[in-house]
Amino acid sequence: SWNQASRSTVSTASLVQEMEQHQANCSAPVMRFDVDHSFGLGSHLVLWSQALCNAWELGYRIQTYTPPESPWLWLDQTLCDTTATSPLECYFPQAETKCPQDHLVDPLSLPTVPDPRDRKQFCSRLRNSNYTNALRHFRTASFRYLFQHLSPLVVNDA
Repeated sequence: SWNQASRSTVSTASLVQEMEQHQANCSAPVMRFDVDHSFGLGSHLVLWSQALCNAWELGYRIQTYTPPESPWLWLDQTLCDTTATSPLECYFPQAETKCPQDHLVDPLSLPTVPDPRDRKQFCSRLRNSNYTNALRHFRTASFRYLFQHLSPLVVNDA
């Protein structure tokens, strides 16, 4: 019904705002999410969403990482700096690296996010509730969060 959709939109917008505030909290430590070459871009975004939830629950902000010797498959090396701290930074600037110190930290010194593929390690927000609805709600909010930071590079290339 319209009321359910309206409530869902409001709560999703609130969750997006919470994500924004969390990732912009420069006093919170950063946790590294290592991206690999196992999946397509959409799968990486789903894993990023889960990694965000896992890190958030532990009190950390999230930052993706891929070793320079093995660049992320989806990084446009002609238009993006291959040494970027976060491989997602090319497409979603300001989604992860919001604080001045974020570019100064050696990513290898950061703790890593619990495996976002392992359902046993899912954040309690998703593990201890109506799983399908909670997951849908969190994924929707995290994708909205990412895409509100979409780079003009992507928009111009579309």
